[in-house]
Amino acid sequence: MDKQQQIATAYRAYRDECIGFIRKHYRFSEQETEDSYQEVWAWILEKAKNIPDLTNEGNKAWLYQKINWTCLNRLRGGGRYRKHIEIWSDRKYPAKFSSKDMETFEQAHDMAIAYNDFNLIKRHWGDRCQELFKLYYVSGYSIKEIAQFKEQSPQTIKNNLKTCRDNIKKILKEIWNQQ
Repeated sequence: MDKQQQIATAYRAYRDECIGFIRKHYRFSEQETEDSYQEVWAWILEKAKNIPDLTNEGNKAWLYQKINWTCLNRLRGGGRYRKHIEIWSDRKYPAKFSSKDMETFEQAHDMAIAYNDFNLIKRHWGDRCQELFKLYYVSGYSIKEIAQFKEQSPQTIKNNLKTCRDNIKKILKEIWNQQ
């Protein structure tokens, strides 16, 4: 069976179950539910060469991942986050999801949102703040050690860290207000 036949078979086989899942978890109207389901399959057709065999029951969790991301995207306002969510959905997960633990996909939603927000923070935050936070919070260097390494006074490092913390608070407020 070629990919197109697998997709057509899986589309029909999972339709009622997936439509029920979308209605139950997202409370979309009938039209939104149908649109979401079809949008998932349009995405799958577009990416057909990179998808698992969806006629295999063990790969059903992959389909539910895509359904969740599509519905999340619809809830979050259409195309605004689509690129980030698709990037996240194409990543390899450290653990394999089975169809028995589909409730863990809510955690995957949170991870997709966090990944998206983290990318927004990185884009707006700047290299200086990223470097300082890595040195201070991740690597555990003291302010005095960072000052010696960067050949700046400890007070300058303290001020820069405070400015960076203020910037991240501002960025997070903007992100959360958009949601």
